[in-house]
Amino acid sequence: ARPAASARLLLRDSEGVHPLAATGPGWTAEDLGIPRADLVMGETVRCEPPPGRERAVALLEPPPGLLVEADPAPPVREIGTLAAVSVTEPVPGVQVLDFGRNVVGRLRLRIDTPYPVHLVVRHGEELSATGRLYDANLRTAEQRDEFLLPAGRHVAEPAFTFHGFRYVEITGWPGGMSAGDAEAVLLSSALPVTGTLTVSDPAVRQLVSNIVASAEGNLLSVPMDCPQRDERAGWTADISVFASTLSFLRHTQAFLSGWVTTLIDGQRRDGAVPHVAPVLPEYGFDSPVWSDAIVEVPWLLWRRYGDDRTLRRAYGPMRRWADYCLAQCDDGVRPGRALGDWLAPGTVETSKSLIATAALARSLRLIADVAGVLGEPHAREYGEASTMVSGAFQRAFLTEHRLRTETQTGYALALAWDLVPPENRARTAAALAELVRADGHRLMTGFVGTPLLLPTLSETGHHDVACRVFNQEGHPSWRYQLRAGATSMWERWDAWHHRRGMHTPTMNSFNHYAYGCVGDWLFRHVAGVGDDPRGVNGGFTEPLLRPGPVPLLRQAHARYDSPAGTVESGWRAGPDGLQFVFRVPPGVTARAVLPVHGTWDGMTVNGTFLMGLAERLPTRRLADGSCSLDLPPGRWSITAPAAAADPLLSAWDEL
Repeated sequence: ARPAASARLLLRDSEGVHPLAATGPGWTAEDLGIPRADLVMGETVRCEPPPGRERAVALLEPPPGLLVEADPAPPVREIGTLAAVSVTEPVPGVQVLDFGRNVVGRLRLRIDTPYPVHLVVRHGEELSATGRLYDANLRTAEQRDEFLLPAGRHVAEPAFTFHGFRYVEITGWPGGMSAGDAEAVLLSSALPVTGTLTVSDPAVRQLVSNIVASAEGNLLSVPMDCPQRDERAGWTADISVFASTLSFLRHTQAFLSGWVTTLIDGQRRDGAVPHVAPVLPEYGFDSPVWSDAIVEVPWLLWRRYGDDRTLRRAYGPMRRWADYCLAQCDDGVRPGRALGDWLAPGTVETSKSLIATAALARSLRLIADVAGVLGEPHAREYGEASTMVSGAFQRAFLTEHRLRTETQTGYALALAWDLVPPENRARTAAALAELVRADGHRLMTGFVGTPLLLPTLSETGHHDVACRVFNQEGHPSWRYQLRAGATSMWERWDAWHHRRGMHTPTMNSFNHYAYGCVGDWLFRHVAGVGDDPRGVNGGFTEPLLRPGPVPLLRQAHARYDSPAGTVESGWRAGPDGLQFVFRVPPGVTARAVLPVHGTWDGMTVNGTFLMGLAERLPTRRLADGSCSLDLPPGRWSITAPAAAADPLLSAWDEL
């Protein structure tokens, strides 16, 4: 009702910083002639001089709270433009533009009109059967811009809104419209590129492209859940499960650090953490995994960038969250809460209490690690609490090595977060692999289980099962989305189904990055670039290079510009075996785990037989028969003959 602003203009030169101007009683307000502007609803653009009506301003008392400098994250910028690939006219006077892929931004129009026009521009992700715009999944979001243009030549676009769309429907265009009359202006918080992932399979290349598209399109000042409907909120679980993938692809330190501040700001006095940040109280508080982002994201920033400032700022809020959760426990078991394994398919639901208890044990362990990093005195306290909750998890949800109620998500949580007694770990991993096979190698996981399923299988000796899940083309799967023509990540596995069509429009986004978390598995367990999960040092100073061949792929390669330097890992398969390539930055030693078994005779390192480099490159055989060696800085090319190559190679001819 009372728009207000406080601003200060500074000049920085060689002699320092000098104030030039600041808002105050001498300022005036002027109507710019924009009758409507809203991030969700859209904007009205009037291409004519503003009315020029100045008026005095009223001074308001500043709101309570701390005034801080601007967000440290990069500002939202135009990151590119996209031409329409086609223009159709499903009914007279209605033009529909197809931009070929799902994007986030707004429309820039070029028009030469002999008379005044009133254009109505609507944006959406899909088309209806009639060729008109499908907008039911937008709910109350209009995504509608209007252009009031006098006669003449104009280049017009909105300034104070953005939309998620592939298709644009325009009414009121004078005469016929061509693809060159409009272009999509792509917007994003322009984070620097830090990583690339290349593979031989065109479908997987499209998947990587979709992950990047959803990342760029949903990073506009805050990490949003979706860019099109009436939500666009900073959902905590979405970014928590996707942050590792995102931080391989883009430099996220400033962006995520600023977001963590908003998450801390939204924490209740009793310790409960909101589901979205910046906080919108109507979306709720206190859901396991969602609220645990207050621990997970700062820890990721420490591991990836050595960012102890965010870790220190979040340490108190982490402890308040953990203490809040512990107070709710009954003999170490936390009661079920809120959202569970959100959007998991199938009929067997993972217990919300299992998820809550597992997430608490995980957060307590991380808080103990954080205390150790920061030199705080609470490491033992939270370590013991984690052990107590882990024991409660085992008593409540496990019978020896199996879950009482078996779900893919339940097993993935128990194994990934070390909640299974060490002596039972191998049998529990085998039970997970058995369950996945029984499910036809199809995903039965939602937002909680999906980021953990494939990594857990790969890390527990069942990489072949993880590959079968990844290569699954039936529903639900990543390749199913690709076969359906997806150009960004879907919110739900059945956003569109070949028999049922569109899912319910009450919650159905075609641009939602959470399931793009598979990118982390592609980096770490396929191409092989990751950090050692056993380490606690920050700044990616403990690289783990663990390439894992995948049937249907002939090669994979990843590059990551880490704070410690550029790290690379890749492999190529041929009739004679496997060739690996690695790059280790200066000052760092990387642990490489190669999927080669049996005899190592014939393996070469930079052209020299491995057996002749025993003193320089000590080599160890791991329990699963693979080869582990420590690589000093430099570039390395390692070849393994077919006799030593991974057994997965034998599956390629069958596929």
